Amino acid sequence: MEFLRYGSRIPGKYEYGCCAVDIIQDFKQDPDEKSSIEVVSGDSGNPLLDYTGNQQFLGTTYRDIFNQRLRIGTFSKADMPNHVFFAVLTDWQLKTQVGLKWLKILKDSGFEFVRATDNSVYTGTSLYGSPEDEYDGEECYDDEDCHLNYIFALYRNIGSTRVENPFEPPAAWTELDADTTNRFQEIYELLPREQWIGGERARYIKHREVWDKIGPVTFRTREQLEELKVPVILAGKFSPNPQEEAAIRESRNNVKKNVYESPKKAVKTAWSL
Repeated sequence: MEFLRYGSRIPGKYEYGCCAVDIIQDFKQDPDEKSSIEVVSGDSGNPLLDYTGNQQFLGTTYRDIFNQRLRIGTFSKADMPNHVFFAVLTDWQLKTQVGLKWLKILKDSGFEFVRATDNSVYTGTSLYGSPEDEYDGEECYDDEDCHLNYIFALYRNIGSTRVENPFEPPAAWTELDADTTNRFQEIYELLPREQWIGGERARYIKHREVWDKIGPVTFRTREQLEELKVPVILAGKFSPNPQEEAAIRESRNNVKKNVYESPKKAVKTAWSL
């Protein structure tokens, strides 16, 4: 069970990602199976410690990790009441008991269904045909021809600086309408502003109930997990190679290569003597 900052990584040195959004990965594990995850700083990747210097973990099940991450996200140990989470479940996952368990957890946690999409990684590059062709509604509901993915999102807006109407776009966006040729009707246009605000107040009540039910996060030490016979899982960290010019990386890698080769040459020379 991984929560990652949108568009970024651990450690998040690049500052490309958006720290307002997390992506949730891996719904293949039974939510009630024992597990844990090391808590690290989203920027540095360094372990976060308690006041005595003990490494901190979330757990003791995948469900616990999920709920606790909904409180604190991936940045630190602090609560994040204004935050967004994205989750994707595939059609085949929803044919399993584990997938259906997670689907209910998403629903109970206040996630909303966003949209369904096919995945061309699996289903190929072919286009549907002429835009004028009548859609028969079958192509993406045949298991052999389709790889359905369902996108869900939790838009939590309960902090002291909550947005009154999160469906209202920036003025600069709507000002582009007159000069935009491929113009689509958007969700915010379907209902008057007053109804969006009223709906958001209802969402506030729901999300606040979930927030209060989860309660303050319980951080555990490695020793506590071991006593409970819970697997101790360390956070994943990506390659030390950042996005960079080829010449810079090749130069650095050549330095490493020479360092590794030098002892071999020394041994070979000594042996020849």
